[in-house]
Amino acid sequence: MSDARKRNIIICVLKLFNEKKVELSKILIHKFMYFLDVQGVRAGLSFEPYTYGPFSFDLTRELESMVFWDEITEEKNYYRIKNFDDYVDLTSDENKKIEELYDKFSTIADNNFDFKTVEIIGTVLYCANSLKNLDEKVDEPSVIKCFNEWKPEKYSDREIAKFYNKMEKIISIN
Repeated sequence: MSDARKRNIIICVLKLFNEKKVELSKILIHKFMYFLDVQGVRAGLSFEPYTYGPFSFDLTRELESMVFWDEITEEKNYYRIKNFDDYVDLTSDENKKIEELYDKFSTIADNNFDFKTVEIIGTVLYCANSLKNLDEKVDEPSVIKCFNEWKPEKYSDREIAKFYNKMEKIISIN
Protein backbone atom coordinates (compact mmCIF):
# COMPACT_ATOMS: atom_id res chain seq x y z
CA MET A 1 0.00 0.00 0.00
CA SER A 2 1.44 3.35 -0.97
CA ASP A 3 1.86 6.06 1.64
CA ALA A 4 -0.17 8.42 -0.55
CA ARG A 5 -3.11 6.01 -0.69
CA LYS A 6 -2.96 5.44 3.08
CA ARG A 7 -2.96 9.20 3.61
CA ASN A 8 -5.86 9.70 1.18
CA ILE A 9 -8.01 7.09 2.93
CA ILE A 10 -7.38 8.79 6.28
CA ILE A 11 -8.20 12.20 4.81
CA CYS A 12 -11.35 10.82 3.19
CA VAL A 13 -12.47 9.58 6.61
CA LEU A 14 -11.67 12.89 8.31
CA LYS A 15 -13.56 14.82 5.63
CA LEU A 16 -16.53 12.45 5.86
CA PHE A 17 -16.75 12.87 9.64
CA ASN A 18 -16.48 16.63 9.17
CA GLU A 19 -19.29 16.63 6.58
CA LYS A 20 -21.46 14.54 8.92
CA LYS A 21 -20.74 17.01 11.75
CA VAL A 22 -19.06 14.29 13.81
CA GLU A 23 -16.27 15.42 16.12
CA LEU A 24 -12.89 14.12 15.02
CA SER A 25 -12.01 12.37 18.27
CA LYS A 26 -8.85 10.33 18.37
CA ILE A 27 -10.65 7.24 19.63
CA LEU A 28 -13.33 7.42 16.94
CA ILE A 29 -10.74 7.80 14.17
CA HIS A 30 -8.80 4.76 15.42
CA LYS A 31 -11.84 2.55 15.88
CA PHE A 32 -13.43 3.55 12.57
CA MET A 33 -10.17 3.00 10.67
CA TYR A 34 -9.99 -0.46 12.29
CA PHE A 35 -13.62 -1.08 11.32
CA LEU A 36 -12.79 -0.13 7.72
CA ASP A 37 -9.81 -2.46 7.73
CA VAL A 38 -11.91 -5.38 8.95
CA GLN A 39 -14.53 -4.58 6.30
CA GLY A 40 -11.94 -4.73 3.52
CA VAL A 41 -11.01 -1.07 3.10
CA ARG A 42 -7.38 -1.45 4.00
CA ALA A 43 -5.20 1.62 4.40
CA GLY A 44 -2.10 -0.40 5.25
CA LEU A 45 -2.29 0.38 8.98
CA SER A 46 -1.44 -2.20 11.61
CA PHE A 47 -3.53 -2.38 14.77
CA GLU A 48 -2.76 -3.88 18.14
CA PRO A 49 -4.60 -4.23 21.43
CA TYR A 50 -4.14 -1.16 23.58
CA THR A 51 -5.73 0.55 26.56
CA TYR A 52 -8.98 1.55 24.84
CA GLY A 53 -9.20 -1.12 22.14
CA PRO A 54 -7.46 -1.57 18.81
CA PHE A 55 -4.87 1.13 18.27
CA SER A 56 -2.58 1.97 15.37
CA PHE A 57 0.76 3.65 15.93
CA ASP A 58 0.92 4.01 12.12
CA LEU A 59 -2.28 6.04 12.16
CA THR A 60 -1.00 8.20 15.01
CA ARG A 61 2.16 8.96 13.02
CA GLU A 62 0.09 9.88 9.95
CA LEU A 63 -2.10 12.22 12.00
CA GLU A 64 0.97 13.78 13.67
CA SER A 65 2.44 14.37 10.21
CA MET A 66 -0.78 16.11 9.15
CA VAL A 67 -0.53 18.32 12.23
CA PHE A 68 3.12 19.09 11.42
CA TRP A 69 2.24 20.06 7.83
CA ASP A 70 -0.61 22.27 9.10
CA GLU A 71 -3.35 20.19 7.45
CA ILE A 72 -5.12 19.55 10.75
CA THR A 73 -4.85 20.91 14.27
CA GLU A 74 -4.80 18.86 17.45
CA GLU A 75 -6.80 20.02 20.44
CA LYS A 76 -6.49 17.56 23.33
CA ASN A 77 -8.29 14.42 22.12
CA TYR A 78 -9.70 15.95 18.93
CA TYR A 79 -8.55 17.12 15.53
CA ARG A 80 -9.82 19.94 13.34
CA ILE A 81 -9.35 20.07 9.59
CA LYS A 82 -7.42 23.09 8.34
CA ASN A 83 -6.22 22.43 4.81
CA PHE A 84 -6.42 19.42 2.53
CA ASP A 85 -5.70 21.30 -0.71
CA ASP A 86 -3.29 18.62 -1.91
CA TYR A 87 -5.76 15.81 -1.26
CA VAL A 88 -6.43 13.51 -4.20
CA ASP A 89 -9.93 12.04 -4.11
CA LEU A 90 -10.33 8.30 -3.94
CA THR A 91 -12.34 6.67 -6.69
CA SER A 92 -16.08 7.18 -6.48
CA ASP A 93 -16.49 3.46 -5.67
CA GLU A 94 -14.04 3.75 -2.77
CA ASN A 95 -15.73 6.90 -1.46
CA LYS A 96 -19.11 5.20 -1.72
CA LYS A 97 -17.82 2.11 0.14
CA ILE A 98 -16.41 4.27 2.97
CA GLU A 99 -19.69 6.20 3.20
CA GLU A 100 -21.67 2.93 3.33
CA LEU A 101 -19.40 1.64 6.08
CA TYR A 102 -19.80 4.91 7.97
CA ASP A 103 -23.57 4.37 7.83
CA LYS A 104 -23.15 0.79 9.08
CA PHE A 105 -20.84 1.91 11.91
CA SER A 106 -23.22 4.73 12.78
CA THR A 107 -26.13 2.28 12.97
CA ILE A 108 -24.16 -0.05 15.24
CA ALA A 109 -23.34 2.92 17.49
CA ASP A 110 -26.94 4.24 17.37
CA ASN A 111 -25.41 7.51 16.08
CA ASN A 112 -23.65 7.83 19.42
CA PHE A 113 -19.91 8.28 19.00
CA ASP A 114 -19.09 8.83 22.66
CA PHE A 115 -15.91 7.34 24.11
CA LYS A 116 -17.59 4.36 25.79
CA THR A 117 -19.62 3.27 22.76
CA VAL A 118 -16.71 3.53 20.36
CA GLU A 119 -14.36 1.73 22.76
CA ILE A 120 -16.78 -1.18 23.19
CA ILE A 121 -17.40 -1.50 19.44
CA GLY A 122 -13.68 -1.54 18.65
CA THR A 123 -12.83 -3.97 21.42
CA VAL A 124 -15.65 -6.40 20.58
CA LEU A 125 -14.61 -6.40 16.94
CA TYR A 126 -10.94 -6.88 17.82
CA CYS A 127 -11.74 -9.76 20.20
CA ALA A 128 -13.90 -11.48 17.59
CA ASN A 129 -11.19 -11.17 14.94
CA SER A 130 -8.50 -12.36 17.35
CA LEU A 131 -10.52 -15.45 18.19
CA LYS A 132 -11.18 -16.09 14.51
CA ASN A 133 -7.46 -15.73 13.69
CA LEU A 134 -6.68 -18.30 16.41
CA ASP A 135 -9.29 -20.67 14.90
CA GLU A 136 -11.27 -20.49 18.12
CA LYS A 137 -15.03 -20.37 18.41
CA VAL A 138 -16.45 -16.90 17.85
CA ASP A 139 -19.71 -16.44 19.68
CA GLU A 140 -21.15 -14.12 22.29
CA PRO A 141 -19.72 -15.96 25.35
CA SER A 142 -16.22 -16.27 23.86
CA VAL A 143 -16.12 -12.60 22.82
CA ILE A 144 -17.34 -11.51 26.26
CA LYS A 145 -14.67 -13.71 27.88
CA CYS A 146 -11.93 -12.25 25.64
CA PHE A 147 -13.17 -8.71 26.31
CA ASN A 148 -13.20 -9.28 30.08
CA GLU A 149 -9.71 -10.78 30.04
CA TRP A 150 -8.49 -7.66 28.28
CA LYS A 151 -10.53 -5.15 30.30
CA PRO A 152 -11.72 -6.83 33.49
CA GLU A 153 -14.85 -5.34 34.99
CA LYS A 154 -14.72 -2.22 32.82
CA TYR A 155 -18.06 -2.88 31.12
CA SER A 156 -20.94 -5.18 31.93
CA ASP A 157 -21.46 -8.41 30.01
CA ARG A 158 -24.80 -6.97 28.91
CA GLU A 159 -23.12 -3.91 27.32
CA ILE A 160 -20.58 -6.11 25.55
CA ALA A 161 -23.29 -8.52 24.36
CA LYS A 162 -25.39 -5.64 23.02
CA PHE A 163 -22.65 -4.59 20.60
CA TYR A 164 -21.62 -8.15 19.79
CA ASN A 165 -25.19 -8.87 18.72
CA LYS A 166 -25.33 -5.71 16.61
CA MET A 167 -22.14 -6.79 14.82
CA GLU A 168 -22.70 -10.54 14.70
CA LYS A 169 -23.41 -10.58 10.95
CA ILE A 170 -20.33 -8.45 10.24
CA ILE A 171 -18.19 -10.69 12.43
CA SER A 172 -19.42 -13.90 10.82
CA ILE A 173 -18.71 -12.63 7.28
CA ASN A 174 -15.08 -11.69 7.82
